[in-house]
Amino acid sequence: AWKVNEVKNQEYYKLAVISDKPDTQVFLNDKNLGKATVKLQLPEGNYKIKLSKEGYNDFIQEIALKKDTLVSGVMTEKLYTIEINSNVTSKVFINDEEKGTTPFITQLKGSEYKIKLKSEGYLNSEKIIEVNKNETIVINLSKVKCDVSIYSNSKDTSIFIDNELKGTTPLTVNLDKKSYTIKASFN
Repeated sequence: AWKVNEVKNQEYYKLAVISDKPDTQVFLNDKNLGKATVKLQLPEGNYKIKLSKEGYNDFIQEIALKKDTLVSGVMTEKLYTIEINSNVTSKVFINDEEKGTTPFITQLKGSEYKIKLKSEGYLNSEKIIEVNKNETIVINLSKVKCDVSIYSNSKDTSIFIDNELKGTTPLTVNLDKKSYTIKASFN
C-alpha cells in the first residue's frame, strides 16, 4: 500500500486508476504502484499517470486532482514497421494471405508471422519471423533450374544453346527455367 503523509488544511481526493487490459502496471509520477486497478487518496495537486504493459503503447495522462477522479486507460497494441525486400520482385504473403510485392512495407503487431515470397521462375521461399521491433527482412529467391539431356544419333554432335557452344552429345546441362534456342551441328 502506498502512503501519503497528511498535511494539515489540505484537501484529499480519491483517485482510481483502471485499465482495459489485465496485468497493466500503474505509475504515479514515475513511481510503480503495481498492477491496475489502483485506488488512492491523494492531496490536491498535479499528477502524471502512466499505464504500461509489454506489447502495448504506454498510456499517459496528466491530471489536476481537485475532485474524486477515475482514470481509465485504454491500451493500444504496439505496431512495428516491417520492410520486406528480395533479390527479385516477388509477391509477398503474410500468414498465407497475399499482401503486395517487394519491396514491401507494413505495420504488424508483436507476434510470430510466416512470410512467403513467390516469383515466376524462382523457387518459393518462406521464413518465420518474430516481430518485436522495427525491422528490415531480406529473403532471396533462387532460380528454378532444370537438367536438360540432349542425345543425338550422330556421334559428337555440337550443341549450341542461344548461340553458345555448350558441348557435344550426349550432353546434360543445368538451365534456368525459361525459353532457349537449341541448335545441333553435325560434324
